[in-house]
Amino acid sequence: MTISLDTGAHWRPEGPGAWLGWSAALEEQPEEPREDVPAEWTFPALALEAAARFTPFWDEVTATLTMANVTVEAGQYDMTPDAKPLIGPTDVEGLFLNVGYSGHGVMGSPAGARLCVDVMQGRVPTARNPFRPSRFREGTVNSKRPL
Repeated sequence: MTISLDTGAHWRPEGPGAWLGWSAALEEQPEEPREDVPAEWTFPALALEAAARFTPFWDEVTATLTMANVTVEAGQYDMTPDAKPLIGPTDVEGLFLNVGYSGHGVMGSPAGARLCVDVMQGRVPTARNPFRPSRFREGTVNSKRPL
């Protein structure tokens, strides 16, 4: 995957084509989960323009695209209020979590797994774990995004 650290726009090869993504392409507010998320057909143009800024060959690709070559899919991210993962024990005895990476699990979950094991083994006290699921109930969350 190739990603712009400035904008978060990204793309990756997929079969004979590519997937493009950019969560900040459209102004959206958090909303309740729903089954049917409508696709926005202005998104491909926005994502292609952003991708071309850091991978110029997308300008050439865009020149030959037609509606028949483009598929638009939409969905929702389910995120914690502070946009950080849940790692550690739950209220169910023996159940520990290492979840909630909001699309970044491939990058963050290995380190999260190490932290989870350290919490399980008692090497890191639950109270010192900034990703403990109980942080919301404790009121220690510094939310980075609107609820």
